[in-house]
Amino acid sequence: MSVARNVAHNGQPRASIPTLVTWSASGKGRNHTRPGEVKDSHPGVALVIYGAMWLTLDTSGAPPGGVGRRLTLVDEQAIWPASESEDLELVIKLRAQVTEEIILVTPRIARLRYEVESLTASMTLGDQAPTPWPEASELAGRRFELMLSDRGPLVIPSPGTRLPPRLASWLGTVSEDIRSCWPVPPAGIQVGTEWDLLPVVPGGMPAGTASLSLRAAYRVEDMSEDRAAVAAAYTVVAHLEPTASSRAGAKLTTRAEGHGDLRVELHQSLGCLKAERVGRMELSRRGAARSQTIRSTMHVDQVEIV
Repeated sequence: MSVARNVAHNGQPRASIPTLVTWSASGKGRNHTRPGEVKDSHPGVALVIYGAMWLTLDTSGAPPGGVGRRLTLVDEQAIWPASESEDLELVIKLRAQVTEEIILVTPRIARLRYEVESLTASMTLGDQAPTPWPEASELAGRRFELMLSDRGPLVIPSPGTRLPPRLASWLGTVSEDIRSCWPVPPAGIQVGTEWDLLPVVPGGMPAGTASLSLRAAYRVEDMSEDRAAVAAAYTVVAHLEPTASSRAGAKLTTRAEGHGDLRVELHQSLGCLKAERVGRMELSRRGAARSQTIRSTMHVDQVEIV
């Protein structure tokens, strides 16, 4: 559920990001909640609960199946060091083109379907030339859906044959990146309105995540008649345990800590026109001489209406 606060455009900024989602795989801990539960850490702030969305996605005059758009997505992750034995940076880049189809719209909920038209992926180690992953093209034709509501965007995988882990990871990156482009503002927003949604962890958390603490907040930075510029900030702290496949000889990743910023340009009847995200995460491994840093960027653009 979204929790909105209308704040004067020239008001004082908040001292901290208010939403805290805490999850423990073991169920232990004073701040334990179920995945997706949201706690407001400022109980003295007057809260207004909105059930309706600002978005009024338009399907009028559309062909059967709804309005269609084509989007481009570029996702890049730079990992340093690539390994403990090499002082090199590993860059993984993904570029996808997806189509979007609006298949259901009500004042409180919307459902969208996405199909991967094309996807390329490459890996660059140090100064070497990029090495493509040809199998990434096998994702062409794969689909997923988003359900939008005042609780935020939810990814719904489409039925189909089970994908190998690498392809499933790439499709997960695409779907989570697209999901992060939908901050779903509540009805009645204005410049300065702030609200909270179920936070998004781009690309998902690594296997073996034992606990997760994530703070996120959204704010309307600018508005016109049918457009809104939304900014978001998040911080994440996770504790990990070795998975069954990594227990033999693998060092335990004990802590992952990161932060990032997201900016989205929304059109009230079309949705996301543009989105940019910059993030940084540091992984600290028990017994490792140094930590590992992951810098990430994401960019989404609307190409055309189809």
